[in-house]
Amino acid sequence: MIVREPQSSTRVTFDKYFFGDAKPTYPHAINVVESKEAYAQIRAQADSIAMVTLQTSTQNDPTMRLPVYFFISADPGRVKSAVRVFVEFIKSREGQQILSAF
Repeated sequence: MIVREPQSSTRVTFDKYFFGDAKPTYPHAINVVESKEAYAQIRAQADSIAMVTLQTSTQNDPTMRLPVYFFISADPGRVKSAVRVFVEFIKSREGQQILSAF
């Protein structure tokens, strides 16, 4: 697993959303400071799991094609309405066209 530094907005957002106020630890993770570093680690480890921000430099890099996965609870009552709307958009024709660029 590849994780950003604890102060990274990507990691802060990820941790807050999935863990609330708990402070998760990633004992066997490779810690990286910059996106560039994260992408280098992803390239080096084909089976890696990483938290990264998709950005123009990634999209324009022919060596980087990231699969995008979205996981939500099977219990509709546990899914925030904004998340549900977003996932439905991603599944739409327009959303699929946008994702195909990555």
